[in-house]
Amino acid sequence: MFGWFESATSLYRLVDPGTAHEHNYGFVIGACGFHEFVAIDRANHLVRLVVATDD
Repeated sequence: MFGWFESATSLYRLVDPGTAHEHNYGFVIGACGFHEFVAIDRANHLVRLVVATDD
């Protein structure tokens, strides 16, 4: 997975949409919440979404 970040020509961290956009069990996550990244590799025509949590 770390290779995806290294080969990316653009890397974006998505912002926390807040509790107003959680589903009914959205509170059941780890202490630091979700971490979402979009890695774009233009040379290889790839877009990857990485979603992680510490739960």
